[in-house]
Amino acid sequence: EKAGYTIPNETAIQRGLGRLRYFIDVLGQQGHVADRIYCLYVWSHREKLEQAHWDWLGQQQKTGKLSDYANALCVEICMAHDKKDLAKKFVEDLRAKAQKNSSGHISWKTAGFSRWMEDPFEITAASMKAIVSYDKDDALIDGILGFFAATKRGDRWNSTKDTAMTVSYTHLRAHETKANLV
Repeated sequence: EKAGYTIPNETAIQRGLGRLRYFIDVLGQQGHVADRIYCLYVWSHREKLEQAHWDWLGQQQKTGKLSDYANALCVEICMAHDKKDLAKKFVEDLRAKAQKNSSGHISWKTAGFSRWMEDPFEITAASMKAIVSYDKDDALIDGILGFFAATKRGDRWNSTKDTAMTVSYTHLRAHETKANLV
């Protein structure tokens, strides 16, 4: 819809949103924080978050226990809904958890999902996307791009999925800086 296409089966979309809302509600009761944040991220592309969701996200940020990926998703949710003050707190958390190696390359490690691997390439790509959405000139970006350039094996990273995520999340910034990731 955002790209101007008509969704051919609105009933399927509504049923999917209903199921997603169920997961948001259930996961909130079961303590699957990163999973719930991912569902809220998807939900926020189509529906408005309720004040209770924003309050919950703020509470999660205050705990300081969110995974890197969950922090990144929270930044994106906040930026998409003009909640820049809250986004700033999540970005600060991402910056604080950035792993910098001796070469100055920057990455992140934790996803925290119940059924999803901890893939540092995908997590770092999501973190970079979030940081760029907050500040396209952030000082960490060059180190992140350096991480991707240094860890690429031939024409890919670990898998097709993380290669796709890395390329899609870093494409715009790489183009702007003329970095050669692909």
